[in-house]
Amino acid sequence: MDQTLRFGLLAKDVQSILAWGEYNKVAFAPEKLEMIHITRHRGDESPSIVVNDRLTIDPVQAKKPGYTPTLRWLGVFFDRKLTWRSHILARAGKARAVAQHIRNLARTTCGPPASSLRKAVITCVIPSLTFGTEAWYGGRNRPAKQASKGTVSARVGWHINVIESTLALAIRGVLPVWRTTPTPSLFRDAGIPSGYATLEEAKLRFALRLNTIHKGHTLVRRIRPPMITRGRGTGTRQPAKTIIQRLGSILPEVPRPTLSPPHYSPGCRIDPTGGIDKATASKAFQVWQESLPPTDICVFSDGSEQWQEGINLRWAPGHTGIEGNEAADTLAGEGALRGSAIGMEAEPTISGIRSIFRELRNEARLRWWDTVSQKLSQWYRRWSDTYEIDSLPELELRRPALHRWLALRSSHGDFDWYHRKFNHEDAKLDCSCGRRKSPEHLALCHKTQRSFRHWPKRPPTPPTDRTEAVAYLRSLDPKQFVELLELTSFYSRVCTR
Repeated sequence: MDQTLRFGLLAKDVQSILAWGEYNKVAFAPEKLEMIHITRHRGDESPSIVVNDRLTIDPVQAKKPGYTPTLRWLGVFFDRKLTWRSHILARAGKARAVAQHIRNLARTTCGPPASSLRKAVITCVIPSLTFGTEAWYGGRNRPAKQASKGTVSARVGWHINVIESTLALAIRGVLPVWRTTPTPSLFRDAGIPSGYATLEEAKLRFALRLNTIHKGHTLVRRIRPPMITRGRGTGTRQPAKTIIQRLGSILPEVPRPTLSPPHYSPGCRIDPTGGIDKATASKAFQVWQESLPPTDICVFSDGSEQWQEGINLRWAPGHTGIEGNEAADTLAGEGALRGSAIGMEAEPTISGIRSIFRELRNEARLRWWDTVSQKLSQWYRRWSDTYEIDSLPELELRRPALHRWLALRSSHGDFDWYHRKFNHEDAKLDCSCGRRKSPEHLALCHKTQRSFRHWPKRPPTPPTDRTEAVAYLRSLDPKQFVELLELTSFYSRVCTR
């Protein structure tokens, strides 16, 4: 479209808005009007729009030399070529401020429990960091312009790295670990999703919302691609191009809810039975209920307000002769043997696609972990082979004990190989027993084995080599590990720094 014609149409749109405001006594502040030219063409040409003799809308300017001009709308920063880098930097800056505050609250040996700081990351850092992802993230790949080429990169690698580094900064405040601890192990030990997993979850959550919003929502009519009206493929739909079109097809379609206001039509609250006998009243009620439109929801009272005695709701075991339970079991068995459902009963439900959402989310997490875990040391993989997003029990430990627990697994702690690798000339490399410091030395030191008969979860014989020591330490849960440390005083008296 010609630039002059395009600007003329924009000026007419603004004029119609101003006319509507004048007619409805709504005043607009001209100084708050902003404009940005969104284009893929090179150059920085951004002419103004002349609405009338009194109003000219100038394009936004960069706040500092070297910065990209951006327009903020609903908290999302739009740049000229929709690279979203300014938006990512703005969100990461806000999240880093919170992450740095979390780091200032705790140190390796003192501070709040890691479980509490983890909650702060989940509730404060991640939402601030991922705000507005619906506008720019649709996955690492996107369909190519030519269908024969499949998919191409969406060029969001830089964005994911910024988000991941911000989360890593926050997690280093959660966990009492040394700064050289590998980043992938931080996410696993804190039970926090990585940057990629966080974005994938946000993408799937938006896809779930697109499939469950009511049919009158503005986004619903933008989900399906437009039809091809001429040429090859006439009558079929165009390939998905936008993020909404791609995400709208990830999950199966379900019957969309219809929003209708509550109504109190005449007679809707009057007993339709009219006080007649039970059989006639039951038949009349069924006829009345069948006459209700499908948009009405009929709520039946359980009679709890009429309870006069100590009546409780409890679980009842099956196959014990309870009439209601036996009837429910019979109906469940009939439904299981009936075979494939037909009609609306065969359609996916909102609850069902939520299960699919959780499966896809977990697959994304495991896919990331399978990729990065190969770069971790064999020693760490020997201790930690799963990746769960949850508040792990060891996070409830006091920070000094948790530091020992994590250092034992990552081997980034007060150990012989670590000090030699980083040339710590003033470090003590030997235990007081004369042997080199190592992660498994806790179970091999002859000074700690003096109290072997009091060890928690004691094996038949004391460990004699590295394999047996690791097997014993792996068998301990966090509470038993703390009990072993207190019993042996290993790090406080035997093997000090």
